[in-house]
Amino acid sequence: MGQVLHGRATTTEAIRRAIQNSQESLKKLAKRYGIDPKTVAKWRNRTSTADLPTGPREPRSTLLSLEEEAAIVAFRKHTLLPLDDCLYALQPTIPHLTRSSLHRCLQPHGSSRLPQTGADKPAKQKFKAYPIGYFGARVIKRYYPPAPPVERVLAHPEVAKVDKELCKAEPLMLFTGIHAAGRFGKTRRSSWGASNATGTGRH
Repeated sequence: MGQVLHGRATTTEAIRRAIQNSQESLKKLAKRYGIDPKTVAKWRNRTSTADLPTGPREPRSTLLSLEEEAAIVAFRKHTLLPLDDCLYALQPTIPHLTRSSLHRCLQPHGSSRLPQTGADKPAKQKFKAYPIGYFGARVIKRYYPPAPPVERVLAHPEVAKVDKELCKAEPLMLFTGIHAAGRFGKTRRSSWGASNATGTGRH
């Protein structure tokens, strides 16, 4: 695990531990590790190899008084409102309150985040256990052959009942009618194209 040291540290935890366990003089240790004798004396008198916390010992807001901080924390714990709602509710009483100062005020008291309740989040579901090598994606293709023309005519809702009865009795009449309709449409298209080419067609 990596060590977290402050930016101007001249020793590591291993050097600090070696200084604390050594009986040599301050000058010898300072010369060996290339550090100041005062640094050696500082770490020899300590029982831990970790850096001391920096900053104020009792952090407090420079914008809010102690009474205002106490009122803000009590309001948050009593109402459990979101941060923005707390800001809008408290600003008439504390006009100089900002969102960042409100967050910094609640952070040391552990109230900057609302507690998570079981009803807010759905219950987590575990994935189904499958054996090793199981391939979950399956694609099933089904082929449905098209219905014959006679069945499609019989199932069509716009075909008259009389025509359906004729089709049942003489299925070949269906194909004869389709062939005749195709020839008739082809003849009409050919005649219309010839009249347009000679300039006698309609405009």
